[in-house]
Amino acid sequence: MKKENYSKTFVILLVLNIVCLLSSNILAAKQVEILGLVFTSSTLLFPISYILNDVFVEVYGYKTSKFTIIISFLSNLLMVLFFTIAIYLPYPDFFKNQDAFKTVLSTTPRILLASVLAYIFGNLFNSKVMAKMKENNKKGILWHRTILSSVVGEFLDTLIFISVAFIGVMSIKDLGIMFLSVYLLKLSVEIIFTPILVKVINKIKKIEKRD
Repeated sequence: MKKENYSKTFVILLVLNIVCLLSSNILAAKQVEILGLVFTSSTLLFPISYILNDVFVEVYGYKTSKFTIIISFLSNLLMVLFFTIAIYLPYPDFFKNQDAFKTVLSTTPRILLASVLAYIFGNLFNSKVMAKMKENNKKGILWHRTILSSVVGEFLDTLIFISVAFIGVMSIKDLGIMFLSVYLLKLSVEIIFTPILVKVINKIKKIEKRD
C-alpha cells in the first residue's frame, strides 16, 4: 500500500476545515434575522469549508479533497456521539443548566441526516466540478472554477438540507424564501472572498511546489 505523506500546510488546512464544520453545526442553533431575512449564524461560517475545499482540489487534487471530506464527516459524527453521551449522563441537583446544555448541543435525527447529506453531496459535487473544469481547461482562469463549482455545490447543499430538515414543518413558500436567502448569502460570501482565495491558492502552490 502506498504511504501518503502530508505536509504541515495541508494538516493545518485540514484542521481548520474540521473546526469550521464542527463549529457550524453548533452555531446552527442560533437563529439570526437581518433585514427581514432569517438564517442560522452558521450560514456565514459554513462557506469557509467550501473555500477550503477549493484549495484542496486546486492544490492537492480531487482524491485528496475527497479524503478531507470523509475525515471531516467522520469528525462530525464523533462530535455528535460525544455530545449525545454527555447530554444523557446523570447530573447533580445543583447543575441548573441541563436544559440549556441540551438545547444547544443536541440535534434531532432529521437535522443530523439533513446536515450529513448536504455536506457530503454538496462538497463532493463542488470538488468534482472544479476538478473537471481544471482537467478540461488547464489554462482557464482560477476564479471561474471556484465560483462555478460553488454555484453547483452550494445549490445542492442548501437544497438538500432545507428539503430534508424542513419539508412538512414549513410551508412551500417559506421553504422557497429560506432556500433563496441562504443560498444567495452563502454564494455572496464566497464571491466576496474569491480574490483572497485566489491569492491563498497561488501562495500555497508555491509553498507546496505543486500544481
